Amino acid sequence: MDNGLLSGAPLTTSPPPVVLCVDDEKSILSSLKRLFRPTGYRFLTAENGPAGLKILETESVDLVISDMRMPGMDGAEFLEHVAKKSPKAQRVLLTGFADMKSTIAAVNRGKIYKYIAKPWDDNDLLATAEQAIERKQIEDERDRLVVLTRKQNKQLHILNGELEVKVAERTADLAKMLEELNSSHEALKKNYVATLRGFSSLLELKDPSNPGHARRVADYARRLATELGLNDRDTQQLVFASLLHDIGKLAVPDRLLKKPFNALNSEERMEMARHPVIGHGVLSQIEPLAEAAEIVRHYHENFDGTGYPDRLAGKDIPFGARILSVAYEFEGLQSGVLTTQKLSLNDAKAFIIRNRVKRFDPDVVKAFMKVFGEVSKPLEGIVMKISEARKTPPAELVEGMVLMQDIVTKDGVLLLNKGKRLNEGLARYLQEYEEMTSEKLEVWVSWMLDN
Repeated sequence: MDNGLLSGAPLTTSPPPVVLCVDDEKSILSSLKRLFRPTGYRFLTAENGPAGLKILETESVDLVISDMRMPGMDGAEFLEHVAKKSPKAQRVLLTGFADMKSTIAAVNRGKIYKYIAKPWDDNDLLATAEQAIERKQIEDERDRLVVLTRKQNKQLHILNGELEVKVAERTADLAKMLEELNSSHEALKKNYVATLRGFSSLLELKDPSNPGHARRVADYARRLATELGLNDRDTQQLVFASLLHDIGKLAVPDRLLKKPFNALNSEERMEMARHPVIGHGVLSQIEPLAEAAEIVRHYHENFDGTGYPDRLAGKDIPFGARILSVAYEFEGLQSGVLTTQKLSLNDAKAFIIRNRVKRFDPDVVKAFMKVFGEVSKPLEGIVMKISEARKTPPAELVEGMVLMQDIVTKDGVLLLNKGKRLNEGLARYLQEYEEMTSEKLEVWVSWMLDN
């Protein structure tokens, strides 16, 4: 009998995405309409901000594209109203080079997904629209899953309540009742753990290329917890988090799961980086997993504050998350989840030890060395190459990449030297230089293990 616990998928076909374009020039609206016609999107237009807001009163819009310069209500003010009226609608601003200051203000006021310089590139505009709509669909699916989880949790509470009533009714005396309840409690605990393990195995069906990944991570985390002296309750929550740390990847496209993390470009990394937040949102609705949910949210935080999603640092990161971070990366380096090449046991140990303080809690690494042993070769001077040099657009540069040749402008000006390791500021500097000058820079980078 279907009790509704597993029937979470919608049965009806989703309508086509709706795109609203607002511009005071009819010729631009006509051009955009021709551009979007092959996509199958439902396309709406308005010649000014007030007219666009009126459409939003009766239409559910997925993406709003607005020009910056319009008489009366400009694009910044219009998109600010859109953010309040239809907060789920993604917002894109079309702007000229001279509007850069007002564009920055518009990004902050209207919570804009992206701005595109005019004249735009058709392929870039279409790709941006597709990504924005996909982002909204992912957020809508996340909200649907949260609602579904709450409903299922309520149903489980009802079923558990009915079970307790039946047990109470069949108990002849207090002693027997206590004995049966204790027995039932132990059975429920075992079944609960078994259910979580089974669900963890089901999650791996999303990406069957690395079977047993979650169980190995859970085993590493449990061994570290024992060495660090965690009590039984905290250890259990850590094991639960380890088994379910990938639950948020249910909302990640399959094409990203098939790539090691260091092979993803910057936009793909941003999309992948959402999975701990999604996992936290799902698990936090289940009261017994509330602490595990916090661990799942923060196990990608780095000890120096450069991780994600909240850039926590040091002791502000939950202790369980600091342990899971080491266990996850130790397993991922050996299995190829994180890198294009699987590392040996010794090299994986070397990576963990080299990155104490920067990425990992030194106390956890100390326990790690006691549990898994020292490396069998000296660490000093070891630099392990993860990927060959590749030409990369500035828009796809991320922290940790290493320049494999000098970056020189067309006028012969040296911007950055070969061998420079990029941080967030340098990556943004190259991106902004290319946007301001319209000069295409030739950037060759490589990934290094000890980044």
